[in-house]
Amino acid sequence: MAKKTGRVTIKLDGTPLRSKPGASLQVGGVQREADADDQGQVYYRETIVPAEIVATMVHVADTDLLALRDFTEGVAEYICDTGRTYVVRGAFTTELGTLENGEVQISLSGQPAEQT
Repeated sequence: MAKKTGRVTIKLDGTPLRSKPGASLQVGGVQREADADDQGQVYYRETIVPAEIVATMVHVADTDLLALRDFTEGVAEYICDTGRTYVVRGAFTTELGTLENGEVQISLSGQPAEQT
C-alpha cells in the first residue's frame, strides 16, 4: 500500500525547526497562463514562480525569533515522511508572524524547489 505524506520536517541551513502539523509547500517553478485571441487560437505565457514554505512553529527557550526573521540566502528543506525531500535554495523569510500562545507562523520563499 502506498504511503501518504503525513509528517514533514523543515530544516533551515541544516537545523530542524520545531514545526506543528500542517506545514505547506508550494514548489514554484514555471507557471503558465492561458490567453486567447479573437479567432479562437489559444496561447500560453510562462512566468517563474518562487517556492514557498509556510509552517507554524512551537516557541521554546532556544527559539531565536530575530535570527528567523533575518534569515536570508539560506537553504530550506521540506522533508516528507514518504522519503521525498524538496530543497529551496536562496531561501529567505518573507514573514514572521506574531508570537502567541507559544506558537509563531513563518513564511519562507526562494528559488523553485528541487527534488532530492
